[in-house]
Amino acid sequence: VMVECLQNLSKHSEEFEPSSSGYAGNGIFIVGKLGDENSDYHIITGNAVDNSKVEDLKALLDKINELDKDGLKELFKKQMREGSLSEKGGAGLGLIDIARKTEEKLEYHFHPIDETNSFFLLRTRISRKID
Repeated sequence: VMVECLQNLSKHSEEFEPSSSGYAGNGIFIVGKLGDENSDYHIITGNAVDNSKVEDLKALLDKINELDKDGLKELFKKQMREGSLSEKGGAGLGLIDIARKTEEKLEYHFHPIDETNSFFLLRTRISRKID
């Protein structure tokens, strides 16, 4: 899951000039956990995205979050067969795969940077299921 998150950052971050908003660079990657040693792990990634892509990305994330395990498996297969590639080579498979592997909903937020870019934050929870 960490590798998939890093690949998403490296493939899909938009280049932009640092501004007075304080954002600079291509992205952030944070791994941590809140609470005691039995707490879940969290992976937080953030990167700039072009505002023209925000609605499609939201729609994909919402669709992923609506599906159960079997639905995610079918969506993954469908994207492999029919998915259109973005100009950066993505078809949403990484996000689907993260949801499949973690069996958790993907938490996200878009924070406007300027008139052309937003900062996309994605938080993935990795459960420490103890059997």
